[in-house]
Amino acid sequence: MRILFLFLSFLLVSCAPPSVYEKSPCEKCTVDQTCIDNECVNNDKICGTAICTADETCTEGTCIDTSGKCGGVYCEDLETCIDHQCRQVLNMATFNVYDLSLPFAHSNFAQFMVNNNIDFITVQEIQPQDTGAVLNALRSYDLEYSMEMSTYGGYGGDTGNDYLAVFSRHEILSADTILGGTYTDPLTGQSFSFSNMRPVLRVVLNVFGNEVTVYNFHLKAQVPYPECDNCTSLRRAQAHALETRIIEDHDTSSDYIICAGDANTAISEDFEPGNTLDMLTLKSDEEASNDFLPVNHELLNVTTHTDFDSELDHIILSPALQTRYIPDSVEVIAPLPSPSDHKAVITRISLD
Repeated sequence: MRILFLFLSFLLVSCAPPSVYEKSPCEKCTVDQTCIDNECVNNDKICGTAICTADETCTEGTCIDTSGKCGGVYCEDLETCIDHQCRQVLNMATFNVYDLSLPFAHSNFAQFMVNNNIDFITVQEIQPQDTGAVLNALRSYDLEYSMEMSTYGGYGGDTGNDYLAVFSRHEILSADTILGGTYTDPLTGQSFSFSNMRPVLRVVLNVFGNEVTVYNFHLKAQVPYPECDNCTSLRRAQAHALETRIIEDHDTSSDYIICAGDANTAISEDFEPGNTLDMLTLKSDEEASNDFLPVNHELLNVTTHTDFDSELDHIILSPALQTRYIPDSVEVIAPLPSPSDHKAVITRISLD
């Protein structure tokens, strides 16, 4: 019986089908492949000991993130990627910052600058004691800006408050405070002393080797609104003084000139022919070839205040810069959280 059992056991083992040998995935790899994580990967896909993602490229055996590339290259400092091309673009803004008196205004202002990639900005209603806090807030994002401020403010005697300032990542070649003293309204002939006026801050920038002159202004507010004695006349007087100075100092048809700031153009009269905006755009001199373009007024025409339906703030370009304006780039933004009761006006100009 025992012999029979052994015989049958041997017979069963002999007749059983041979076990199937499962190959390891790596044994399927060709000589042009390497097994990584049990998968055969073509050698040309391997970077060192890793496989680069779609947003990476292999450089000297290391996968490098290329998501920041523009058309296959990294843009130089201050260049902007537009349509997969690195462009020499001035990203600029103007912003009345309401004395930076709102909670966390300095850090919120810096956040606005970073979020919108602002290279240069004209600022109104800022005080000397605020500039250090603003620069420190910008440095917290590893951004270094140069700053220039008007030598005096307005509405307060020799010093006054409501200063003007600029912050720039481009080189500031010069800065001076202009248009103090007495202003005259060309429509009424009425003159106004400095005690009723703010100055203008003029800066000259080196933007990718181009000299760009910027006039930062803040005209008389319509306060009390809407019945304000002489307010329209005061704005016209200031605007006319700036218009006259620009015509005297520039070839207005060929120089790169930007006028930017708070014009306080709160009522319809400011936009009528021969009035405030016409003077800021040099239209009132009746020389059509040198007419400046009020970018956000002409192309957007939206309110620039958070509470009132008023187009107060403007970016204005000389003829030579109008051809450099990047289409559809003008914006009016109320940052959240906001550092001001005004909105910021932003635009982009190509200097390629």
